[in-house]
Amino acid sequence: MRNNQLSAVEETVNTGLSVLIDGGEWNDLHPEKKFTVGTRSALEALRIGYDEEINCAPKIVLCYKDKDSYKIRFDCDKSELVCFDLSNGEVDFETISNNVKGFALVVRTLFSEKIINVEAKLISKNEVEVKIPKIKGKLLELRYLWASSPKEVNLYNKDLLPTIPGRFIINYQ
Repeated sequence: MRNNQLSAVEETVNTGLSVLIDGGEWNDLHPEKKFTVGTRSALEALRIGYDEEINCAPKIVLCYKDKDSYKIRFDCDKSELVCFDLSNGEVDFETISNNVKGFALVVRTLFSEKIINVEAKLISKNEVEVKIPKIKGKLLELRYLWASSPKEVNLYNKDLLPTIPGRFIINYQ
């Protein structure tokens, strides 16, 4: 559903996307944090309808392999990425961190596919480095917050808009 929403916004003029990946709860599609929904939707309406200079949520635009890691580049408009600490499962917007949560690899082994959570670091104002662990099997996908209700969302822009979830198919030639 998220990919379809993002595609629709990218292919249609005068539309926006209020990213609420951090606003819901595990058992309900509808976000619990209504103030967050209203605020982010209002920002998109002001940006689109009134042409105000408001940044969009960061979006993955490039993923490439670099030795034993993947580098993920984000489009942050005129903002930049900020990674916050997670304390007791809650984002601490007062404490900066470089440890980005939410990245995983999908690996095909002989008999199954499994998802492996991986370490990631914020390495610049618009780039994250994801370490590739030593694994047995074929890497299929790199995912970011690719779950129904991810628990650990801590990568935002300076306007406190969370990054848009995404995934990349890993192609070997």
